[in-house]
Amino acid sequence: MARGTLHDGAFIKHMPSPFSKTQVIQWLEAIQFYDAKSNLKDERGRDKDSERELPPATLENLTILTRLHLVAFPFEATPIHYSRSHCMDVSPEGLFQRLVVQRAGGSYCYGLNGLLFGMLRGLGYRAYAGQARCNGNSSPEGPPEYLQTTHMVIFVQPFPESNLTYIVDDGFGGGGLTRPILLSDDEDNIVIGTTSSEKQRLRKASLPQASLEDPAWTFEVKHEKPGQNPSNAPWKVVYSFSETEYFQCDFEAMSYFVSTHPPYPDSPFSTLRDVMILKKYFWIDDKVDVEKRDIGTFTFYDKTLRKHVGQDKEDRTVSTEEERIALIKDIFNIQIDTDAIENIRGRKVALG
Repeated sequence: MARGTLHDGAFIKHMPSPFSKTQVIQWLEAIQFYDAKSNLKDERGRDKDSERELPPATLENLTILTRLHLVAFPFEATPIHYSRSHCMDVSPEGLFQRLVVQRAGGSYCYGLNGLLFGMLRGLGYRAYAGQARCNGNSSPEGPPEYLQTTHMVIFVQPFPESNLTYIVDDGFGGGGLTRPILLSDDEDNIVIGTTSSEKQRLRKASLPQASLEDPAWTFEVKHEKPGQNPSNAPWKVVYSFSETEYFQCDFEAMSYFVSTHPPYPDSPFSTLRDVMILKKYFWIDDKVDVEKRDIGTFTFYDKTLRKHVGQDKEDRTVSTEEERIALIKDIFNIQIDTDAIENIRGRKVALG
């Protein structure tokens, strides 16, 4: 098998996008792609060019697009907790309205990667979507404990007439990819995560629970601490995925499961019904090219907000629902009406 290709050397076909050219341009403007690529505005802030053009499908643009999308939209599932339906709308049109038009918040993997996937196809990228099993073992020690397939990943072939394949993932919500990575387990195929202290790679391994000796891909991360020999930092398996293609109906079904099913006792993150978690990425330094910028994070879990920049951490805690929704608005720019507090009352995730 050639380095960086699907197992049978397959070429991904061009497929239509659920989004129009106008919608793709609106998304590009929402993630500030045109501002990142060139100075298109005059002194009064108006566009010099009334006609926006779609950027070509290249690996360089794929990197820029995925990083801008990652920072533009937070990972969150607040509708599961604060809406009457307690579900997330991950349909293409629903995502476009919530994220791009209304800027009402973000989504979790099926939303963030779902929107990105459709936009990449709208830009002419050859891409398809797959699913991953997250590792429920939070420690690098011991074998992975794989859960159900509840995470979405994207396979992309960015070069014309080439089957070189990259993995894109903007929806993991912490510790996931922040740029494309070649589908290869070569030793030198390592990319940087949020900062240079975070390294990421792909490997092939059989799943411990599997009956067949059929190796799957694993996505692994390690964090190098100051003063530590980098070679001593352990690699942790984040998730495992196959090359099987999945469709919109699959993701909508799994999204419903994640929204409504109680978590497994040994892993609170196996579903999101009883977990309040939000993640927002931000640029640490926006004066360098998008591809080279370090990224900081805000992570909100239950009632604690953590600002994380490299190895530095800063925590802030809330104690009531009113304080929590105020913090969510302030940090994540998500407006939750105070009347929605009634929808979370009586649920395990609710605060006093």
